Amino acid sequence: MTPSSEPSGAPCRRPRTTLPSRFTISPTVPSPSVPAWASVALALAIALLPLRTEAQIEDFSTLLDPTLAEEDFEGNLQFGFINRTGNDDSSSLNGRTNLTWYRDRWSYNLYASADSARSNDESTAERYVGAARTRYNLAEDNYVFGQLRLNIDRFSGYDNQLSLAGGYGRQLVDTRPHSLSVEIGPGIRRDKIRNGEVDYRALAYTGFNYSYRLSDTARFEQGFATEAAGDDLTLRSETSLSLSINADFSLRLAYLAEHNSDPPNDAKYRTDTTTTMSIVYGL
Repeated sequence: MTPSSEPSGAPCRRPRTTLPSRFTISPTVPSPSVPAWASVALALAIALLPLRTEAQIEDFSTLLDPTLAEEDFEGNLQFGFINRTGNDDSSSLNGRTNLTWYRDRWSYNLYASADSARSNDESTAERYVGAARTRYNLAEDNYVFGQLRLNIDRFSGYDNQLSLAGGYGRQLVDTRPHSLSVEIGPGIRRDKIRNGEVDYRALAYTGFNYSYRLSDTARFEQGFATEAAGDDLTLRSETSLSLSINADFSLRLAYLAEHNSDPPNDAKYRTDTTTTMSIVYGL
């Protein structure tokens, strides 16, 4: 159902539908091989889905549209861990939190994540991301937004990157199974390279978010964002599948990719990818 026009003042609360969470690419670490026990856990979770009816997949979603929120606060915590021993001693650890508050036409979102990986007693990845975002709904399906993002990646060639962007968003599709929104706006980014050099760049930001509710207990999401700063183009993509396990927990599978067309000389590759399997706790 496409939302109707909202009256002036506080917006009407409509039946809650699944919207994509704010898209911020998760930290990129080398994709580890998924062990046999993880495959068994996934198969068991899928097998249990038909038995679950009281916890729907929306219980683990963080909505950003204040007109669709049923509570003043929503959030979740995610945790994933993989450990391998034998011919290859390696481990991977990731954690994330996503918190959103609603007030009339406003929504306020905080996001934080940490990822690390080790192989044969050597660190192969270490990355931290923090982000804050606000959204204000205009008439119909239009909104304006602002966002701040800090990225610290030990292996990217940068000491840290801080970006600020804002602009206009449009909810193109808003039905029960499907949701599609796009965003565009200007911004600025501060790049601090490991040699101590600091560079400020104007950028053009675009975002794309699609969500498809497969059933009451499963949701597919695709997010895509770009930052064009002169000859430096950063592309981020996240594909995920969330499966409700019970009233408190869900299982989330995600594939993340990030490409930088002009990284510092210390960076070995232009593209990083990550495959994660995480347990999500709905707050």
